Amino acid sequence: MKPKNARNKDFGKTLHSRSYWNKKPWEYRKDDRCYNVGDILCLYLWNKGIGDYEGFSIKRRVTYILRGPAFGIPEGYCIMTTEKVQQEEASGEKKKKG
Repeated sequence: MKPKNARNKDFGKTLHSRSYWNKKPWEYRKDDRCYNVGDILCLYLWNKGIGDYEGFSIKRRVTYILRGPAFGIPEGYCIMTTEKVQQEEASGEKKKKG
């Protein structure tokens, strides 16, 4: 079950692996999807060669949003800080106790 606040995005292999290993805890995006703190971004690896997605997705929760025009960010764009989401949270499942 997909969380109601999930947003799908795609990007290249280098950024995909950096997000996975927490080396890039931010996203610079066109602010065209009404992003909010708490949204879960589903980041997919896009392969230009085959024109399709490959591999696995990475789930990251938005923790802060800085919208343009501010600090050199163009109007209509934003920088979002993100944190890794546990698989149970990303799928909408609750962790069982016991």
